[in-house]
Amino acid sequence: MPRSNSMNGGIIGKDNTPSPSKKVTTFTSNGCFTRTATTATVITIAGGGGASRGGGGAGGVLITECHPLPASTVPVTVGAGGSASAQHCCRASDGSNSVFGSATPLTATAGGAGGGITQPGQSKGGDGGSGGGGGGANPAEGGVGTGGQGFDGGSGFSTGGAGNGGGGGAARQGGSGNNASPGGRGKDLTPYGVPTCLGECGFFGGGGAGSGDCHPSNPYQTPGQPGPRTPIHSGAPEATTKNVGEGGLGGGGMSSVGFPLPDFRPTSGSTAGLANTGGGGGGGHYMSPNGSPPYTANTTGQNGGSGVVIVVECVQGSSAKSGIYSLQAQFRDISRSSW
Repeated sequence: MPRSNSMNGGIIGKDNTPSPSKKVTTFTSNGCFTRTATTATVITIAGGGGASRGGGGAGGVLITECHPLPASTVPVTVGAGGSASAQHCCRASDGSNSVFGSATPLTATAGGAGGGITQPGQSKGGDGGSGGGGGGANPAEGGVGTGGQGFDGGSGFSTGGAGNGGGGGAARQGGSGNNASPGGRGKDLTPYGVPTCLGECGFFGGGGAGSGDCHPSNPYQTPGQPGPRTPIHSGAPEATTKNVGEGGLGGGGMSSVGFPLPDFRPTSGSTAGLANTGGGGGGGHYMSPNGSPPYTANTTGQNGGSGVVIVVECVQGSSAKSGIYSLQAQFRDISRSSW
């Protein structure tokens, strides 16, 4: 059974710490942090952008190493994911910032929203931590990412809204092209002491995929885009092509594809960014099994994933443990004042 920790007001889960000398504290909602060590690596990840036709941009991933920790408690704000657009014509909503501290706050910038189609001024992807993907039909540019936190979103295609840009990720730009575009790859945080059981196998900030048509002549995105999700941490080289409609590794949502191939992907529609990864939402599209009416579904874009704040302290001896702190945990009975 988990034990409560009155110092930080949260639950101490199983020990996920990758090294005996590190303590990993994860905030999945707002709370307060109390230090064990005097310095730490603080990783602040904002909420991902919501999607329309274009994929939502990932929330900014801000990594601050050797950050001095005050003796007093530190307020922590975890940003929410942005809302999807209920209509294909309009741009979705940006995510929300995540913040560690108040005197000298460490602020991760919210992910940019995915662009829509046809509506004037609504097609460009939103700027943010990572930029949202541009909508098709104009064409529209992807949103601009924030330096040091994320990358730009991909651009939409100019003919009929057939291709919509993927949201930018924390490690790579979102895909562009005349088809559904992949979201940008997120960042691997395991080198900073984050265990692989957090995020998506230790990756955070994946961009949401942009929606589009999938024709037999072009079932894959152009070379140079992020590779498939597997293998991860295997040492194998990364592939140079990626299936259309694939969200960026690190919580990016998958998009729906207008005319999916029978052996390519199901007509299940788009998916939201994963919670507490800052992943962008996947773009929506009309879907048909054979490329012509009647359409079997009209899926809208999906919401962005919420952010997270992770503090990795270097401590000594038995103090090295791992904790996951949520809003619900702060209202549990507090029975202990130390670990």
